[in-house]
Amino acid sequence: MAMPAIDDVRLELEENPSDPTSGTYRVTYRIELSPGDLRAEHAWNERVTLVGVDDASESIPPREDELYEVSDEWVILGRDTVIYREHVTPGIFGGGQPRSTLDEDTDVIVGTTVVSGLDEVLARVELTPYIPRPTQADSPIVRAHFGPAAHI
Repeated sequence: MAMPAIDDVRLELEENPSDPTSGTYRVTYRIELSPGDLRAEHAWNERVTLVGVDDASESIPPREDELYEVSDEWVILGRDTVIYREHVTPGIFGGGQPRSTLDEDTDVIVGTTVVSGLDEVLARVELTPYIPRPTQADSPIVRAHFGPAAHI
């Protein structure tokens, strides 16, 4: 099975100037399907997450923390060769998700001083194909002689 190509993944965070505890994020990306994908119309689990990443100067190997699940749904891709997707959620910082959700490098308050580092966040898009699993059912056990003893 060919896998669709995912590219041009972008994450934009926009704060609300009148309320720094609220804002909007936008995740956009492009999915390109092969001719085989188009014909097959496979079902895919499409999962979009915001991930906190420490660069190599902070942690070796770089550490990742899943911060927020944007979307996790089953989709059928197969109507267009190129698909542009967008997830926009106003109020990630206030409407149900506090701004601290994206605080990947926890700020520390010492007395009246706030020690903070920049938070590094990326958007990750994953497509996992639906793979049918075989099912089976068994009858009850039947006891009998099937070998030579059946004729004695």
